[in-house]
Amino acid sequence: MIEEHQPLVSIYIPTHNRRKLLERTLKSILNQTYPNIEIIVSDDGSSDETKEFMEAFVKLNSNIKYIRSEIAKGANHARNLALKEASGYYATCFDDDDEMYPTRIEKLVNAYDEDYAFVFAGFETYSKINGKKTNISLKNEYTLNDFLERNHAGNSVLAQKDLFFKAGLYDEKMVACQDYDMWIRMLKIKPLAKAVQKPMCLMYHDHSRITNPYNKIKGSNQWHLKHKKMLSKKRRKLEVISYRLNKGKPISIFDLLVFYPFSRFLHELKKYLTGHYSVVNKKPKGTNNDK
Repeated sequence: MIEEHQPLVSIYIPTHNRRKLLERTLKSILNQTYPNIEIIVSDDGSSDETKEFMEAFVKLNSNIKYIRSEIAKGANHARNLALKEASGYYATCFDDDDEMYPTRIEKLVNAYDEDYAFVFAGFETYSKINGKKTNISLKNEYTLNDFLERNHAGNSVLAQKDLFFKAGLYDEKMVACQDYDMWIRMLKIKPLAKAVQKPMCLMYHDHSRITNPYNKIKGSNQWHLKHKKMLSKKRRKLEVISYRLNKGKPISIFDLLVFYPFSRFLHELKKYLTGHYSVVNKKPKGTNNDK
């Protein structure tokens, strides 16, 4: 039963050629303890069986909307289309290959306050190589300056739907870091965010889900250029180092030690010494914005 203090939450899911993974994601969302949700699947020109699957799935679930672009225009375009279709007081994005834990929406809504730009939760990751790992925020609240240091929320937050529009929606010119860019613009309007210090979803890393190296580098550079005036001197230097590492260009071990916290320095040093940052610098054919 839906009560007055349970406003509608719009959960929007951009998707592209992920029909089998999408089914698992949708089933996990339909299992939410929070009763007042709508699910919007925004199909970015899928060429697999996504369209047929969703048309049948919608008939069985009255709280699911399916919208589609016949031509793939990127994940940001799909997200913006979904937000324009959303009817909820709150809105939250979810990836088409993740699994939502049953109490996620309930806990995020309960944690939200008008003073916050958004609320976010911890998450777990799983891969056959590394098994399951838990990522939980160390603080209850985060400021704009905290987020300028790094993205503490990952790829999903819950906020008032209107704030996405006030922030200008997702930047469709960005090829990566588009979530991070959105969080910064939302925090410029309300400079405080709330963290739920429990893992509320499971992210699978055994299939292809990561932005390709070319887009990762370009997107990171786009983010830096948009927000560099607000960054600390150390953060600006860190962006330059990260860019050079991802491009496979030489830097000194001293640079890593000076500009990374010691706990992260060991992690970055290992990647540096094993050649993790060596990538192809030319753009792959058929590159699309994000996934």
